[in-house]
Amino acid sequence: MPEHRVLLIEPFIYHADIAREVCRSLAEQGAEVIVLTAAGPDNADWPGALHVLDTWLALESGPDPAWMHGRLNPLPKVRALARIRSHSRSGAKALGLAMLGFDADRIVMTTSDPLDLFGFRAAGRTDALSLAMVHDPPRGRSSRVAARRITRNVGRQRRRTWLGCITPGMRELYIAAGADPNGVLVVPNPAVQSTPSEAAIPLGQRRLRLSYPGNGRREKGFDFFASAVPKLLTEFDVAAQCYQRGDEPASVAEAARMLHEIDSPRLDLVGGSLSRDDYEALVADSMAVVLPYRPDAYAQGRISAVLPEAWAAGVPVIVSDGWWGADLVRTHGGGAIFNFGDELDLMRAARDVRDNLERMAAEAAAAYEALLEDAGPYAFARFVLDLTPGQTGT
Repeated sequence: MPEHRVLLIEPFIYHADIAREVCRSLAEQGAEVIVLTAAGPDNADWPGALHVLDTWLALESGPDPAWMHGRLNPLPKVRALARIRSHSRSGAKALGLAMLGFDADRIVMTTSDPLDLFGFRAAGRTDALSLAMVHDPPRGRSSRVAARRITRNVGRQRRRTWLGCITPGMRELYIAAGADPNGVLVVPNPAVQSTPSEAAIPLGQRRLRLSYPGNGRREKGFDFFASAVPKLLTEFDVAAQCYQRGDEPASVAEAARMLHEIDSPRLDLVGGSLSRDDYEALVADSMAVVLPYRPDAYAQGRISAVLPEAWAAGVPVIVSDGWWGADLVRTHGGGAIFNFGDELDLMRAARDVRDNLERMAAEAAAAYEALLEDAGPYAFARFVLDLTPGQTGT
């Protein structure tokens, strides 16, 4: 009989790779794991999992029912409570399907809005210790109400439910929103790649190319980066993924259109998502990876796997100032920092990496090893397995 049985929940398809590594790490540490995800069941893609369940498709409305959007606007408190009740019903159905014949003692959501986990905990179907990773600040009344209710410790019961953040800054935002400080934990960042990239390329064989990997999103600064590309092309090759999920503002769609109108052999545009191997090859064959994230979107601890993935391949990063990526570069080196929105400063940072590439590449590789000491999927899985009833966030 294994010491722990874990239900791993990943509702966000774009973070599936992070969750797969957490699954692998839980299994390596002796836990039995069942996965509940938005993707179709494919056990080969989830190493160590007993079963992979696509139970979201079994729900009639899903965890965020469309009929709630735009309703009850004059009554924000009623609307918030109605959304929570709806999430609770959906959560109860999904949890019931996932837990048939599997008595989990741990439930972990590797991506969540606080509303998501509340659906599972409010259903009252399990005594498992539950941890939900939150990647965004609490937004809207329903999220704030849910965060307070999730973390509330009723009566003399020992705490069994927590929110998890990768930075103290994100934790403080949830506490300011009314969450019990003892119910919000700072946890190891699971998005640090667990092994060096197999696609790593010797420094002398890499292209002097700046790469923007990932989809075109406003919060990732895609529109700003696109506006800077003509200037960057005067000195560097540029590669950019520019596919979109369909919910972007007009400024992002316009930025992608402008990129496609640039006629330059130095510009390589990737219009769709990439396989894992192709993605790693794009990162590895780069002078630097550019992360022009908007500070207001990432400052408190929104997760990003791109920076540690670049360092795992020994590739320096060029990051906007004002979020935790810049803090890591200040601590470890391995890249350059620029002021978001300043195209000239971005060019200055790119030149800085080019002129100090050997040193920064070595710093990037060393920084990756340093991150693995207290972060990554193995450290995160260990944290989940070590949770104890009554553990506090202080």
